[in-house]
Amino acid sequence: MATTSAQVQQLYVAYLGRAADKAGLDYWLGELNATPATITLEQVRANFVNEQPEYANAYAGLSRQDTVVKIYNNLFGRAPDDAGLAYWTTGGGASVNADQLLTAFINGAAAADAQVITNKVLVSEVYTSAAGTAYTSDDAKAVLSGVNGTPASVSAALTKLENGSLPGVAVPAGVAALKAEALAQKSLDDFKAAQVTTLNDLNKAVVELNDKLAAPATLDALVTPPAGTAQSYDDVDQAITNAGLVRTAVSSSTTVTLQANATNQATAYATARDTFTKAALGNVDLVNTYEKAVTTNAGLKGADTAAVTLAEGKVQADFTAANTGTALATANAAAGGTTVTDAASLYAALTDGTKTAAQIKAVSDAFTTFLGSAGATDFNTLKSLAATDYTKNAAVQAEADAKADIAAATGGTAFQTAFDNKATADTTLANAQAADALVKQATAISDGVKALTDAEAAITVPSYVKDLAANATGAAGADLFHFADGVKATDDWTIASFAKGDALYFGEGYTFNNGALTTGDSNKLEYFFVQKGADVQVVIETKAFGSANLDTNATTGEVTVKTGAEDAVAIITLTGVTAAQLQNQAGYIVHA
Repeated sequence: MATTSAQVQQLYVAYLGRAADKAGLDYWLGELNATPATITLEQVRANFVNEQPEYANAYAGLSRQDTVVKIYNNLFGRAPDDAGLAYWTTGGGASVNADQLLTAFINGAAAADAQVITNKVLVSEVYTSAAGTAYTSDDAKAVLSGVNGTPASVSAALTKLENGSLPGVAVPAGVAALKAEALAQKSLDDFKAAQVTTLNDLNKAVVELNDKLAAPATLDALVTPPAGTAQSYDDVDQAITNAGLVRTAVSSSTTVTLQANATNQATAYATARDTFTKAALGNVDLVNTYEKAVTTNAGLKGADTAAVTLAEGKVQADFTAANTGTALATANAAAGGTTVTDAASLYAALTDGTKTAAQIKAVSDAFTTFLGSAGATDFNTLKSLAATDYTKNAAVQAEADAKADIAAATGGTAFQTAFDNKATADTTLANAQAADALVKQATAISDGVKALTDAEAAITVPSYVKDLAANATGAAGADLFHFADGVKATDDWTIASFAKGDALYFGEGYTFNNGALTTGDSNKLEYFFVQKGADVQVVIETKAFGSANLDTNATTGEVTVKTGAEDAVAIITLTGVTAAQLQNQAGYIVHA
């Protein structure tokens, strides 16, 4: 997944307290998204902290506490609470390097803080795009001043780009809102796309935890799209709900309550153990044997069931081919009197935890002979899986045997009850903590989506901004024309009154080419001016391509598109305008 502009902007906001300059942003994105990438985002973070003079100047001589407070303020517009500050300065987070603080703070951000950083990054994106080469460090900081989690703070920041309060940049009224709207949508789309793999992995962990529960939750299935169609965020966002469902299935109690219960049960167990071990000679050995058996069993896992099913299927074919005459009866006799009739019962015999290792070897040897060289490869695979399950089953049996010995001893029932209560409390607490971590991860994703959605919804596009598809006529005062659904080849419009102060906004990513149409760069989205008598044709590419597919009529000057390239450009005709009257800015032109 490509690194997004918003991810890099976070570094500038967090560490430098400003929006990125376009040259710096473009450089890092180029390095990060090269094929192959020449640097990772983690390395860029380290570069900011360890190699950038601007960071060194801003943080020189600051204590760990002051550094944490400054980065927190840059991100969220506030200092950390006392507990959080203690954690990051003298507690468990004190060892986190400065270049990792950004990630740690954002991953742990509450919904309100997530909205603040989302708003700051959005304003930074708009500033970087609008300023272009007119960037100044003072403006890049000033535009973020006052931005918080409210829509009003975003609107106020965007107004700074239009009203001249930032000396280095001033865009036509409405352009900042259009840029913000487009960039907010792109950030939301990018963020959702980046979460698809994460949510799939999250759901796998949720399902794995749910499968351990005695009373598992009924989880929502993720959507598998049709073949050839990539999964979308909406296909997998059920994982967020599933994380909450499995936490509820673990326990309706808070983790704090479960921790207190686990502590109480541990105390009760210690008392019961002490009483039982002192009650009779030999009880110490019974307890130690049992505890070791429980620990051993808990640390073992069985073989993958899908792999077992596959292996049994292959061995069954070999089994059928070998089952001729008295071969099967001979094998069962050699195996110690087993009653194996097929691959499934053979696997059961190989994994019988009540049998000794020698007895299992006898089964293995007998049926190795039975299946012969033709079935050797398949049987070796089955035996490997069986060995894993036998070890697990033997551990289960050993625990059951030790438990039976405890139950047979005087006072053993009380000890066993205390042990079981402690085990249940510990398991529930561990499962709750695991579920809490999954819920935290899920919540961070849902909070991120909500913050981006709210940021986009909060943007108000002024009434003087006109969609060309609905209205290509100017009115008194400055008008801002734009393509509400992006520039399309069908957008061939004539603006009959493109007057002084009017502007035409294309969107992000466009480069002005002041050469002939034949000089188009196939690696860039470009637009051209073509003088057609008293009018100007603005030729806007809808996809990056070399402009050899365009013609200009030698007599009229009119631009036409060659057959086969009809989907390549949109042509907007501005009547009564000369190219000299048009000024080019970042993503728009204005009648000066």
